[in-house]
Amino acid sequence: MKRLIRLLIVSVVLLMITEAAQAQNSPAVDTDPIPERPHCVKVTLKNLNAAAIVVGFIELTVYDPARCERLCSIRFTVPKDQRRIRFCQIRAFEICCQQSISPLPGYIYRVRVLNPAGALLVTDWLFAP
Repeated sequence: MKRLIRLLIVSVVLLMITEAAQAQNSPAVDTDPIPERPHCVKVTLKNLNAAAIVVGFIELTVYDPARCERLCSIRFTVPKDQRRIRFCQIRAFEICCQQSISPLPGYIYRVRVLNPAGALLVTDWLFAP
């Protein structure tokens, strides 16, 4: 019983350390809507950490706050030659939903950045009034 409790404590501590290390290795995200194409956003990632970051996917979801519904969702696969972001490097991507959206103001954009294994690195929300 004593061994089981010790093993459980050690595994919880290791899990906490791993989670904290993963949270520190996330890129800074800047999301800008493209006014002439409301179903598209420009996503800029910058690595402010000393270690390199590997990004695999970027998910874009567009919401209509007036009707409280999701309008579109897409998962963008980052090209293999642009996945590794070294210290102070910037990567910019233009991501568009497959269906077009009427050019009304006030959409909410959610951008999720994931590593190649699918684990969440960072989430960014943008309200474009």
